[in-house]
Amino acid sequence: MTGAVVATAVVGVLLAIAALAVAAADGDALAAVEAAVLLVVVLLVCGSIALQVGRERRAEARARRAPAVIDAGVSRVRDEQVVKAQADRTVAELSGRISQSEQRAAHSIARSNDALYRQIECREVLQDLLGAGVLPPMRSFAVSPDLALDLARRVLDGRAATIVETGSGVSTLVIALALQRRASGGHGWALEHDASYAERTRALLEHYGCGEFVTVVHAPLVPVTVDGASYPFYDVERLPVSGIDLLFIDGPPATSNPRARFPALHVFRPLLDPSAVIVLDDADRPDERGIVEEWVGAGLCEVVARPRHEKGTVELALHAGPAPGLDVQPDDAPVTTSWVDPSEFDNTLWRERYGVRASYMYKLHESKRRRALLRHFGHRQRIWAHNSKRDGYALAESLGIGIPEQYVASTKLSAVDWAGLPERFVIKPRDGAANRGVYGLIAQGDGSYLDALDGKVKRQSDVVEEYQRLVADRLVNERCAIEELLAPTPDLAEDILIPDDLKIWCFYDEPVVVMQRRMHGSANRKRWTFKFWDVGWNDLGPVKYEDRLDRSLAAPVGGDAVLEACRVIGRELAVPFVRLDLYDTVRGPVFGEVSVHPGPPEVWRDDIDELMGKHWEIAEARLLAEGRSISEPLPAPRPSR
Repeated sequence: MTGAVVATAVVGVLLAIAALAVAAADGDALAAVEAAVLLVVVLLVCGSIALQVGRERRAEARARRAPAVIDAGVSRVRDEQVVKAQADRTVAELSGRISQSEQRAAHSIARSNDALYRQIECREVLQDLLGAGVLPPMRSFAVSPDLALDLARRVLDGRAATIVETGSGVSTLVIALALQRRASGGHGWALEHDASYAERTRALLEHYGCGEFVTVVHAPLVPVTVDGASYPFYDVERLPVSGIDLLFIDGPPATSNPRARFPALHVFRPLLDPSAVIVLDDADRPDERGIVEEWVGAGLCEVVARPRHEKGTVELALHAGPAPGLDVQPDDAPVTTSWVDPSEFDNTLWRERYGVRASYMYKLHESKRRRALLRHFGHRQRIWAHNSKRDGYALAESLGIGIPEQYVASTKLSAVDWAGLPERFVIKPRDGAANRGVYGLIAQGDGSYLDALDGKVKRQSDVVEEYQRLVADRLVNERCAIEELLAPTPDLAEDILIPDDLKIWCFYDEPVVVMQRRMHGSANRKRWTFKFWDVGWNDLGPVKYEDRLDRSLAAPVGGDAVLEACRVIGRELAVPFVRLDLYDTVRGPVFGEVSVHPGPPEVWRDDIDELMGKHWEIAEARLLAEGRSISEPLPAPRPSR
């Protein structure tokens, strides 16, 4: 259409020009004027047409560009919305972090204030207790007031007559003042490797008028070899005592060697009284934690307590050395026995003849009392060699019974490379109890984890921060282990994330009662349910936990294999009673732990209590008939993974 208009305009211009030329040739002035006017009109019309054509073309161009412009505008709006959303999230995240930081700072300040107040309070009590006026500062390398107060009370109770301290200083003064205060004999020795510091400590004792109660011995550090490694340690040949009742380990300083205190028990063991109390200072330091683990693992001692002192303290007791059993000596010819049903004996044996029925609950408390009495006499029963998770795993593995795969033996959670962990794993604190600090994590593919123990979705940072809070509150060990999160058998895979916990009450090599516990993915114990079985997988009914009894729970498909594993472990342990924890998993029975004295509530229905009491007494008789002491001493430690 545009081309036709242009052609018409061109023809009109040419005709007007021709008319003008003809008029000029004829000399007709009026015709020439008319032709000129016609030419102007044609040119104006052509200009108007050209303007209109231009406007149409621009309109068409704008129309063609409109979708692109609209799309670009929409894209810009979207980009602005995305940027704004990102900015909002960033602001929210920063606000959350600031709030968390403020909360942590407030919590840290409150905790620091509480700790400082406790130290001031302990110092005041200590000064009143010793009656010696103002004591020297107890900061930096000096003993903390809470530990100093504990040492003073230990000395004042009169049970420690021979006291030895590695290192010297304010703690030496506290021991000397306490010995002076009690006025009932006893003497202390402090080993100091620095001659000038030894003189300063002697001068300190003389200043307070108690120098006669503690001898400060200058004992230079000499090389001591333990397990093929050399360490700098005090020259104990200069110590003229034995039968030490209280050993306070507060040296050598870590500057001489981070593990300089490791030889202490190896060197002092021949000089210690069998019932000696050993106190290790600075026990919160990683090296000291490792030292204690190695001492315990080597069978040198056991942890008695971990007082919550400022720098960390561990109280230790010696393991008993080899000694004969208390009940019998084995005959030359070994005797073997087999399980006996209590009903095979006349009921007069259990009731009428002696007037008191058999009782598992009584036997359990009797066992606890026996342990306390034996420890008083320096004797540790061999069963306690398997009570820790690590030693229990070593026992089960040596017997061919499955254990959870170990991914990380011992580390700080903050140092774990999470990218190298499998899809399912469980985090457990070292020396932990119950479920505190335990996380059964299943990767969700988006960087988050489902905690199978409480059903909550958590991120790595959530777990690490929560664990660190527990460590800061001294509720769990800062070191943890990471192992396989067991998977249930296929028949239960759609119902539960982790296998049911099977706790088996085993008497020598015969399981008697099984408790099945299902957690239902909840950390709330009130939501856990239970069912009790005999070894034929018959429902025992409301034995205990009546409010949480779930009689709909089905017997584990691999239950018989679990019971057989218990018999294998029971024959190896050879004790009258132990509770074994196992799991029926996708790869068969897997060992959990050994519990020598299960915790409360150990209150049972009367008939079950009597049944298990009978089995306990039968197990004792079988072991005695076989020449096995039920109180044999602790053997050499079993090597662990």
